[in-house]
Amino acid sequence: MPALSPLSGHAAGRGLAIAGLGARFAAHAQHYRGASWRIGSAEGQSGAIVDTGPFRRSRNPVFVGQVALFTGFVVARPDIVQLALAAAVVAAVWLQVRVEETVLERDLGEPYAAYRERVRRWL
Repeated sequence: MPALSPLSGHAAGRGLAIAGLGARFAAHAQHYRGASWRIGSAEGQSGAIVDTGPFRRSRNPVFVGQVALFTGFVVARPDIVQLALAAAVVAAVWLQVRVEETVLERDLGEPYAAYRERVRRWL
């Protein structure tokens, strides 16, 4: 597939650095959740709100890291495949966060509403 723009070693290195930072940040945030870590949200199984560490600045730092990871791949290798993968990740993250927020609002009520007021969804 043709590249969207010329690929240089400098751009590839920069993109891989962004991807690496995104992956590390996502893993750190995921680890930070401890016992509250889960895949998705099921009603009645929300656990406690984690509002410290990376979660005091973003309600979704794991997803922020994942989006940075795929953004880095686009910077490193700007082609239609990487762009499509990154767009799919962003769309999936956006949908997942909407579902999770609905479940958390129902399960946790006012404490979650207060957390939403204090902390941004992304950054």
